[in-house]
Amino acid sequence: TGAVGLSQREGETFTETVFREDLTLPTNSTYNLLLIASGGEVTLFVNGQRVGDITSVNDSGSIGQAVINYDPGDTSCQFDNLWVWRW
Repeated sequence: TGAVGLSQREGETFTETVFREDLTLPTNSTYNLLLIASGGEVTLFVNGQRVGDITSVNDSGSIGQAVINYDPGDTSCQFDNLWVWRW
């Protein structure tokens, strides 16, 4: 449960952020993430729902995933099948 986001990292900061807390996602489940990179824009989908996009992204670099919990307690999440389509 919680929120999802998409950001571009530049050094130690994150820019061009999309953050959504209003997605309807199942609890205690696995999730499908899809990134589509096209023409300097990256769009994120989670379980078929469009989260949003960021523009002016770098032409090269790497992709990372993170789970962050701002509340006390245990945080766990398993990432499977992250697909990045670029054309």
